[in-house]
Amino acid sequence: MMSVAQTKYVNLRETRRTITRFIQDGALDNRVITALIHDNLFIPKECEIWDYKREVGKDARSLAETILQVVSFYNTYGGYLVYGVEEIIRDVKFAPNGIAEGNRG
Repeated sequence: MMSVAQTKYVNLRETRRTITRFIQDGALDNRVITALIHDNLFIPKECEIWDYKREVGKDARSLAETILQVVSFYNTYGGYLVYGVEEIIRDVKFAPNGIAEGNRG
């Protein structure tokens, strides 16, 4: 849940509209990430059109969970899995973490 201070500055409805337009347009560029960042942190909200992941999982269970999420996005509106985002405080603070170059799972 977002704190009152964060909610005051983040327009989630507009963010959802923006991300929905990107999905419709098939956008795969930095506009997607830019739309999800506020004050150098990721918006502390995940939903049916975007989800954050710290890193690409390498075990069978992680791969299965990723496939399930991709299929779920496909069966609904589409969406973005954003890798390189660490949840610092549960449902409150998501920070860029980075992924080592060349990491493909």
